[in-house]
Amino acid sequence: GREEQACHILALIEKKSPHYAEKLTLLSAVQSADLPKLSQSGCDKMVSNYCQEAKSIRKAKTLNAILPGAGYWYVGLKETAITSVLINALFIGTGVYFIDRGNIPAAAVVLSLESGWYFGGIYGAGLAAKRYNEHLYEGYANNITKRDELFPSLMLRYTF
Repeated sequence: GREEQACHILALIEKKSPHYAEKLTLLSAVQSADLPKLSQSGCDKMVSNYCQEAKSIRKAKTLNAILPGAGYWYVGLKETAITSVLINALFIGTGVYFIDRGNIPAAAVVLSLESGWYFGGIYGAGLAAKRYNEHLYEGYANNITKRDELFPSLMLRYTF
């Protein structure tokens, strides 16, 4: 289908202008975040830097599971981390207060709300790490696009 057509068109471009075909291949790798292909295309330093700077989604979630807010701190969202710690502490403290006073139904309600904050925080820390990585990659991709002049609309030539 469409992939075969794309390969055929790329082959035609490669015959006519290998330089532009190479640029289109690189652009495709940049757009799809194909790190192995980018490494093969001479962007291995960028890929290496990205891999070193990227945050582990799993680590962010694990840290947040161990200590609410720690995953956000790891990703660099300090204010969110502090807010997470405070909200979780508030709900846990309130739950303990109700248990100490013998008000088990109120404690159950508060602690069930706390579980939402807790598990939501774990999920949120993972999303924050993912967003961090996407933003990081976007910066590297923009640099490659500018450096190699990967602007497909400007690569077209018209003849009359």
